[in-house]
Amino acid sequence: MPLPDQELRNKLFPVVGNYASRVAAAIGYGDVTPGTAAASQGLVLDSSGGVTGITNIGTTTATITTLTNTSIIRTGYKFNACSRIKVGTTAGWTVGAANNLGTLATVAASQTNSTLVAYLSGLHVGDTITAFDINSSINSAGNTVTLDANLRSLTIAAGATGTDASIGSITQVSVTAATASNAAKTGLSQVVADGVQYYILLTATTGASTTIELDSIFLTITTS
Repeated sequence: MPLPDQELRNKLFPVVGNYASRVAAAIGYGDVTPGTAAASQGLVLDSSGGVTGITNIGTTTATITTLTNTSIIRTGYKFNACSRIKVGTTAGWTVGAANNLGTLATVAASQTNSTLVAYLSGLHVGDTITAFDINSSINSAGNTVTLDANLRSLTIAAGATGTDASIGSITQVSVTAATASNAAKTGLSQVVADGVQYYILLTATTGASTTIELDSIFLTITTS
């Protein structure tokens, strides 16, 4: 005998309801508030199609129409950072030699502790400097060439000069043969501050029949 409609509903709906609850729990929908992300829960859009509260998200490709978040982090960003250079206190470097090359500076043979200042650009307050690279072409037929590079900061201060400080140095390059040198200093955690000039002080010594050509300086940073 067929069941009355009401009796049928009473028997059927609890089963459907329990099943729906189990499915909702399995997919993490049980206690989700639409438009709000929650740990170990599914994501449900609100009435305007948005979700807030996502801490991290990974994607291969993303198309974003409007980006308003001011705390985007990019790690391991490496770029050519030398904006300009000048000869330091001890002569020996040549800047702006008359040739058709993109060389930053050169050191002739038989120079001792010649200094060069390389100003760094492309940094923003809040960035973190994690490494720097000094790329140079060294010519030697047997005599010794040494090259040191020290990342430094110059902070504004009351008085005739700012406060100068060392941040980190490469391991000295010391060679007696022609070398394509890529000397890097890693493991830094220098946060870029307002009112501070960052630069690299290079010191070179060349023996007889040896030269150094400084080709580029790269920084690796975490941007935020």
